[in-house]
Amino acid sequence: MFRYLPLLLLCAGGCTATSTASAPDEPASDSASLASRIATARQRLLENPCAKQGLQSSACEWADYPLTPGPMPMQAGRPIMVVDRFAPEPSFFRHQTRVLGAYTLDADGVATNDLGSYRLPRVLHGVLTEFSSADPIPSEALRDLAVPAYALPAGSHGFSVFRYLVDRAVSNPFVLVQLDWSLKTTITEEDCNAADKEALVSRLGRSAVAQAKSLTDIMERHGVEFVNASLGYTTEDVRRFWSFRCSSPLDLSAARRIVEQEAPIFRALFGRENVFSAHAASATLMAPEDAPFDGPRDDYPGRIRVGVIASATLDIAEAGAPYVADVGAIPSAPGADVWIHYGCDRDGSCRAPMRLASFSGFGLSRQEDPHSSWATPLAVAWAAYEADKHGLSRPLQAADVQELRRRLTDGDCAGACPLRDPVKFRRFSACEGDYISICDME
Repeated sequence: MFRYLPLLLLCAGGCTATSTASAPDEPASDSASLASRIATARQRLLENPCAKQGLQSSACEWADYPLTPGPMPMQAGRPIMVVDRFAPEPSFFRHQTRVLGAYTLDADGVATNDLGSYRLPRVLHGVLTEFSSADPIPSEALRDLAVPAYALPAGSHGFSVFRYLVDRAVSNPFVLVQLDWSLKTTITEEDCNAADKEALVSRLGRSAVAQAKSLTDIMERHGVEFVNASLGYTTEDVRRFWSFRCSSPLDLSAARRIVEQEAPIFRALFGRENVFSAHAASATLMAPEDAPFDGPRDDYPGRIRVGVIASATLDIAEAGAPYVADVGAIPSAPGADVWIHYGCDRDGSCRAPMRLASFSGFGLSRQEDPHSSWATPLAVAWAAYEADKHGLSRPLQAADVQELRRRLTDGDCAGACPLRDPVKFRRFSACEGDYISICDME
């Protein structure tokens, strides 16, 4: 269901950045205090047996820590819900106070308030949580805490999206939801051997209804105003996986029935007129019967489909000239409502690699793989910033969501604007003060 892609996460310990390490408008005394805290914490990491003797030494103390919200999570700000697949990583604990809820929805729609657990050296966990604050500290300000001795395996699609957001949507708390609607865990050997697929279709339908109800409950409980989602199957996806799993072909009509069962989940995420939702667009737009949720839909009033322009050399036309010179860098125009210029070719060549918070929890990493999954959180961050900048209603109302959609798509330009990069010419200014932002692309 989720549109996965390889993670090309480099400089995991933190990349050299042009910004300084202080937060916006931070008094000098506070800056000095933060620098002192960082120096003390770094020394604590370096002097611990885990660094001196190695992570595998008996003197290095480890413990399992649940991925649950912190004891005093951020309450102010408009909540952003990220629906994805999450594999535990250290960065969660650094941003734990930004998380209002972290849920796993099983196939029956039962929600547990955690995303599993992660095993960490005790000293590292202590430092990560020490710098987790409802008043966010820019990731790059903490790059000196990325001690190589504590390098741990990490990296997942969902947390990559989250790490794109945390330093851009700096005023927003988060709700993280892991959704189990995967063909990998759903299609059984019995399904492969069944004469018809009605039992499978029925089971998927019941699961989607139950999960949609839980999603709705979570959104209402936390007052979610923005949704970031990279999900959806096409008939091609289903038939490809069926062939792999069952070693036999699946007829097109059965594949279409399976895809249709996702409808309640999409309705829950995108059908609320007072929630701004951003959906990672497919690289190609298929026929409506083969990808019923990817095309334009009037019953998803708050949804924006976000595409990506993949080029390291392309210069977007000046503001007022809506078309780009090299349309080969862009997927089919009807496939998205807005296109974001990522600054990298699909081979990883970049004019300016996109930055995101590191999975280590400290510093920044860079992502050189242009994909709609990475463009989508940029659109969400932009919308969240605009909502506050223009004083839109708290919570958002239907008219506010449509205003954000209009501002992002420039919908008054007679359909020519989807090929314009709105971000570059909207002077997105959340980068003021040393936070990274969408203007990193320029």
